Amino acid sequence: MSPLRTTEQAGYEPGIEISLVETLDRMHADGYADFSVEGRKTGCPVCDGRLSDSDLEVVEVHRFEGESNPDDESIVVAVACRTCGWRGVLVSAYGSSASNDVAEFLTALGATGR
Repeated sequence: MSPLRTTEQAGYEPGIEISLVETLDRMHADGYADFSVEGRKTGCPVCDGRLSDSDLEVVEVHRFEGESNPDDESIVVAVACRTCGWRGVLVSAYGSSASNDVAEFLTALGATGR
């Protein structure tokens, strides 16, 4: 698997702002499936949770702020399974609005988008 990609490596020109919808459209076109971590076992959903979150590799992380409210934060995290190759994309609230499940998942992956 490739290392974490920057916005430019993901196909965007430097300095160009991209929306959450544009990011998701590109991810879906690249074969990423939506997934959720709410109430699920850890690891790859294709490998049926037999693997831990450490078997998932973070491919891309994008953070977004609301236009009218900077506290309205979202995060898009693209991951790939090191074992089976499955690729998924998680969209969630970020920061204080994130659920405990999402916060734990992002911490386990080191995917805070810093």
